[in-house]
Amino acid sequence: LAEAAEAGLSIRNARRDFANIKTKMTALRRPDGTVTSSRRTMEKVIHDFYSDLFDSHVHLPHAIFRRMDTSSPLFSLPRSDTPSRR
Repeated sequence: LAEAAEAGLSIRNARRDFANIKTKMTALRRPDGTVTSSRRTMEKVIHDFYSDLFDSHVHLPHAIFRRMDTSSPLFSLPRSDTPSRR
């Protein structure tokens, strides 16, 4: 931007040109520690990472479900003979 200003060029155009320059990822470290520069492999590593990150399934051991007693509620609301006047 400073070069554009000194040369009397449009700062707006220089800022847009600077924003259009994208930094390309040339290598990526795999989970096993090796480095790859293959685009296809990098895409797969990134896809696997974000798929695991945003996986909506919560995996619980079956032992937790066996210990839960479904006949009693997990919480109970206080009961009152008179309605609340709030």
